[in-house]
Amino acid sequence: DHSKETRFTTSPLLKEHKVDSGICVMIAGRHRPFGILGAHTKSKRVFTEDDIHFLQTVANVLAAAIERKHSEEELIRAQKLESVGILAGGISHDFNNLMTIVLGNISLAKLDINPENENYERLTEAEKAIIRSRDLTQKLLDFAQGAAIDKEAISISSLLSDSVCFVLT
Repeated sequence: DHSKETRFTTSPLLKEHKVDSGICVMIAGRHRPFGILGAHTKSKRVFTEDDIHFLQTVANVLAAAIERKHSEEELIRAQKLESVGILAGGISHDFNNLMTIVLGNISLAKLDINPENENYERLTEAEKAIIRSRDLTQKLLDFAQGAAIDKEAISISSLLSDSVCFVLT
């Protein structure tokens, strides 16, 4: 007699709808369960093995549909990431070409200036900035080509202290 059962309590929703009998099966995904599927009735009923198999079949169909939807979403994300990689690669390649020209001109300009001249130090700082930019551009190219990117901790304060701002007059 289920009226003497004390281990489980009936949910208010089932009480409100006067549900007397029910069965539940898991909606199982490949990596994790998605939820449960239940069948309930207001009349007293003993569910058969066929009932359980039918409900499990419906749950399996739902799980397959959910898995397919997740796979489609993952594919779309991967395609977007690939597009970003192609764009980053194109931009990085062009930017790298421009920085090579700037770096070459800075090096040539430094040859014509006395190292004691204040502009020599400005050119050296500009040269360092271009080299850092070239390294960043290389990381973008690596990302675009799908290469593994090494993660490294960067001290923001040291990065800012290495940056020099010049006002040209």
